[in-house]
Amino acid sequence: MSPVALRLARCLCASSLLILAACGGGAGAPPEPEAPAVAAPDDAAAPPVAPTPPDAQAVTLAAPAGLGFTAGIKRYSFSWDALPGASFYQLLLDPDGDGPLPADPVDGDIAAPGGDARVTKEYTPPPELYGLPDARFSVRACDGSGCSSASAAVAPRVIDTMGFLKADAPVTNEHFGSAVALSQDGDTLVVGVNASTPNGAPLRSGEVRVYARADGQWVLNGTLNSPASAINGRFGSSVAVSADGSTVVVGAQGESSETGAVYVFRRWFASYRLEQSFRPGQGMSTLPAEAGFGWRVAVSADGRTVVAGTSAGVGAFASRLEDSGWAPMSALATTSTSLAFGRAVAIAPDGQTLAVSDPADSATNGAIHVFTRQGPDWVMPVQIASPATNDPSAPFTDFGAALAFSADGKVLAAGAPGGGSVHVFDRDAMGWQLTASVQGTNTRSNHRFGLAVALSADGQTLVAGAPLEDSAARMGDAVLNGADTSSPGSGALYVFKRASSGWAQAAYLKTGRTVAATRLGGTEWSLGSYWTSVAISGDGKTLAAGDTAEPSDLGGARRFPVEGNSSASESGAVYLY
Repeated sequence: MSPVALRLARCLCASSLLILAACGGGAGAPPEPEAPAVAAPDDAAAPPVAPTPPDAQAVTLAAPAGLGFTAGIKRYSFSWDALPGASFYQLLLDPDGDGPLPADPVDGDIAAPGGDARVTKEYTPPPELYGLPDARFSVRACDGSGCSSASAAVAPRVIDTMGFLKADAPVTNEHFGSAVALSQDGDTLVVGVNASTPNGAPLRSGEVRVYARADGQWVLNGTLNSPASAINGRFGSSVAVSADGSTVVVGAQGESSETGAVYVFRRWFASYRLEQSFRPGQGMSTLPAEAGFGWRVAVSADGRTVVAGTSAGVGAFASRLEDSGWAPMSALATTSTSLAFGRAVAIAPDGQTLAVSDPADSATNGAIHVFTRQGPDWVMPVQIASPATNDPSAPFTDFGAALAFSADGKVLAAGAPGGGSVHVFDRDAMGWQLTASVQGTNTRSNHRFGLAVALSADGQTLVAGAPLEDSAARMGDAVLNGADTSSPGSGALYVFKRASSGWAQAAYLKTGRTVAATRLGGTEWSLGSYWTSVAISGDGKTLAAGDTAEPSDLGGARRFPVEGNSSASESGAVYLY
């Protein structure tokens, strides 16, 4: 963990209202105009606040001058005057402004451009920065003998980088954002629109839209449709994307009388082409009507292993791309007799470990089955029981309603929205150990906290969705008042960071215009029946969440603040934090 991340985590742990730890641990719209450049003041009579640079050494380099920035969707562009003799520069983040924490370098060294050119640095603010309202940035110059003192600081508002994405022409009741997925670098975003009715297609057949980030702008890169679209087919019920964004997997749980289907698309030059279709009874076992195959999908980082679950809990299935093509989608063996096995699935990016939930396992109050690959086969060496197993009075927790792995498959996050918790398990030589159970600072039993979860590649950033959270707080408020419960079902997201002392809540996120019953992060129409819509990039810097009933009539990609009326009821949106 970097020095600044460690200090941030320590600060968060000290101020967090909650750490529950077990075992002692824890195309589109026109480009959005950029905000005007903001230069650090040079007025000696009113000097700006400059953080104390860490480990600055006595060198002849002066502090850089002229630091300014512009803001775009999920990015800052910093620039400052070049200094003769500087070999490289460092961008410094002071997490608490006038507080006691020092500024530390972020994002590595910045090569000196040479000459008198302005130095520029693109920076993607991570979602936990929303929990640091006093954060400031500065820069320092370095050479072989050390670094200068820090420049004058600037204090950009992270809210100015929050993105708001909708269909170019929002359509009532199409549920844009019913599912989301992000590539490893966060530059490819896949959005399910499972209630849309494309031109000439059956009602609510659904579609998927793929967006690419280029030069700070989000543009529509392709629209995917089912080759067997059907009324209420719900193509886009679930989505997954490979690490490089080249492979997209789509679930269509409502096709074939709700038996369901799963499709694999592969990028071919500038577009995506259908590569493989998986349908019950066609190259795989037959499933009953209303099985909901494709309710959940997951894909390995290389795009060569696909896992699919079922809404009716009648099984989970996996297939791998071999030299000869995709192998048949085979059922994962289980001894479970409940009707919930397969309600959630996840696969570690390396493709060697996958998890399948069984939230209705009566013997354990819910369980997760973890499979590992042995050659072409999947074996199940372990079953993770709900932490509430030994408590006969514990309510149904829906343990495993959502699952997420770290990149190495050694950290597993499991949502238990019935109990309002997310449980974190770490794998060691002895097996899977419960290391933390976290809750949001203002969550209540009916918020369904943990209905959606996402985990960064390094397993150090955890995001939990609570789509029925009822606060009327809005991003941009001076203080996010989570105690105001006048907006039921508006939903919220919670960002947690891990430090040596455990997990701590780092940020509490809402939408830019809180509207009741829009359900940020997921949709649930009855207990145990839901779509989840939260994703985080592998580097942990970009967070996407669907707000499936968002009613704004504004289309395209925009930056906060977002205006507009509410004439496009339940058209849906995706927020980028």
